[in-house]
Amino acid sequence: MDEVQWIGVGFFGFAMVGFIYILFLWRQKRAIKGVPTTSVDQISEGAVRVEGTVDADGSALQAPLTGIPCVAYDYEVRVYRLPVVKQKNTAGDGGSWQVMEADKKATSFAISDGTGKVHVDAAAAKLELYDKKHETGKEVHEAPGSRRSWEKHL
Repeated sequence: MDEVQWIGVGFFGFAMVGFIYILFLWRQKRAIKGVPTTSVDQISEGAVRVEGTVDADGSALQAPLTGIPCVAYDYEVRVYRLPVVKQKNTAGDGGSWQVMEADKKATSFAISDGTGKVHVDAAAAKLELYDKKHETGKEVHEAPGSRRSWEKHL
């Protein structure tokens, strides 16, 4: 095979690996969403979904953007930047959103639902965090210096 054919084979292989990975993530997310909500007194071994009141086992964390007390957070702040030198033949102003700051943290906690209380090791758990979005900037459009951030917390 010549060089062009090898490039084609490599691209096809890369695309197949990417497709399989996306399929794996989709199936995993779908499997988790398919787990019914269980009361604490009915928890059995395996994947469970529990809803109730959350209390930190120790000190609660403080969400960095909102200051809300929580047991887990995940946030990212991006700023819109223009390039130092604009490239020729580019659409728009050539700017892009760049991550300025990001972090995630969790601490162990307990969930109680009226039927009992269960302790959760946050490091080993798959947590679904709520979205709290914040946007600042001169306009809704991408303007230099505009900031976008989001924070998820539990």
